Amino acid sequence: AFHHAYAKGGFTLPDEHEAEALYRLTEAVMAEHGLSAYEVSNYARPGQESRHNLAYWKGDDYIGVGPGAHGRIGWEDEKMRRIGDEKKKRPLSSHPPILSSSHRIATQTLKSPERWLENVERHGHAVEIWQPIERQREVEERLMMGLRLREGIDCAAFEKQTGIDLTPYINQAKRELYITEGLLENDPTKLQTTLKGRLVLNRLTAELLN
Repeated sequence: AFHHAYAKGGFTLPDEHEAEALYRLTEAVMAEHGLSAYEVSNYARPGQESRHNLAYWKGDDYIGVGPGAHGRIGWEDEKMRRIGDEKKKRPLSSHPPILSSSHRIATQTLKSPERWLENVERHGHAVEIWQPIERQREVEERLMMGLRLREGIDCAAFEKQTGIDLTPYINQAKRELYITEGLLENDPTKLQTTLKGRLVLNRLTAELLN
């Protein structure tokens, strides 16, 4: 409805300068009332942050259950092989092979509620996609999510959680440039945006990736 109304000229969107002014005003008003932006578009009082959404932004595991639900699951190699073998016994559709080099699985269930229910009753699940996430995609996803957080991404914690050294995936020249321009905090242990950086977060994220 939003798209169609906009396409028909039902309303206009603010330009970049007005959007920035509105964002900064939102920050100020929220701060006055004790709510901080713990994530680029979410505000809360300390201790009241959404645990549900933080699971996405921090790269935690989550299980997609209902029709069309997405999930991200981390598995040890042995568990991954066992689950893969089990799925071969009762396949819903063809799945990519479980790769021993991957430690995280992307899942997606059938979108149609009718087909979802039918397959749950017939197979015990309605998982349509069960796909290992390769390292480059893993880094991209986590960077997109983690940079949304005001606390940013702790590089050591990232490596401990994923087994991936983030350094080779980051364009270090761009990182230094954005620190100089005040878009990133000057902290060698973290990737953390400033308020100015959050205003151009999509572009910043894309350019930081090697």
